[in-house]
Amino acid sequence: MYEYNIRQLNTKENLRACHTLLEFLLAYNDPRTEELYELTAAAAAAISAGETLTYREMYGGLPCGTKPPTTEGEDDAVPLVNSSRYKQSYSDPVYLMNAAETYFLIAEAEARAGNYVRAKSAYDEGVTKAFARWGYDAADFIKTGGSYAFDNSSAGAMLKCILTQKWVAGAKANSWDSWMDRNRTGIPAISDAEKVRISNITPGLEDGYVLGTLVRPGTTVLQPREIPRHLPVPNISALYNSNAPESKPVQEPLWWQTPNGQ
Repeated sequence: MYEYNIRQLNTKENLRACHTLLEFLLAYNDPRTEELYELTAAAAAAISAGETLTYREMYGGLPCGTKPPTTEGEDDAVPLVNSSRYKQSYSDPVYLMNAAETYFLIAEAEARAGNYVRAKSAYDEGVTKAFARWGYDAADFIKTGGSYAFDNSSAGAMLKCILTQKWVAGAKANSWDSWMDRNRTGIPAISDAEKVRISNITPGLEDGYVLGTLVRPGTTVLQPREIPRHLPVPNISALYNSNAPESKPVQEPLWWQTPNGQ
C-alpha cells in the first residue's frame, strides 16, 4: 500500500477516515483512533497553539464512497482538508495472523459451541491483545459496564461482540480478513440508514443508524443493502484466458456468504 500510494503516487491524500469506523471509535473514546488516523489540519494547528482537544475535535471523517470537495462550500459536504488522513509508514508491519485475531477466532468457536465462559475469556483476551498492540490497556473497556464488555445474553449477542471487535482490530492488520468475516457472518450488519451522520459537518447519528454497522456507499450502482461481495474477473483475463471463470455481479454472494441484505 505504501509503495504504490505514497512512494510512487507521492501522495497521502487518497486514503481518509470513513465515518463508519471513525464514529464508532469516537463514540467510545477509543485511544486506537490516534494510531489509525492523522490529526485534521485545523486540530494540528490548534494543538500547536497550546489548545487541548477531545478526540472528536482532533479527527474528522468522510461519508463512505463520496468524493469530497477540496474547499469549503455551502452544501453539507466535508471538504478534504477537514478529514483525517490514514496513517501510513514504509515500516508498517504486515500481519498474516496476529494474537488478537487468534483469540477472536477461538472466541467465535466457543460461542458457537455454547461455551459462554470460554468465549468471554477468549474475547477479553482478544480485545486486550488488540489494545496492547498499540501499547494501550483495555481493562476499563472490557470490565463489567465497560464500553466493550462481553454480552453473553444470547448466541447472536456474543457473535456481534466478538466480530465487531475483530473488525476494529483488523484495521492496519487483518482488514482483508475483516471483509471476509463480514461476508461470512453478516457482522458488521448493513444499516438501513443511507448515511452515518445527520450532517456531514455537525456530529450526530442519522436516525436508524447503529454504531458499528455499515452503510451503502454514497456513489454506487448497487441497490440498498447491497455491498461488493467478491472481486470481478479482470477484463484482460476474461477476454484472452480461456480458463478464466465467468464474471458475476460483484454483489452476488458466493456459496459460503450470507444472503444479500444481511
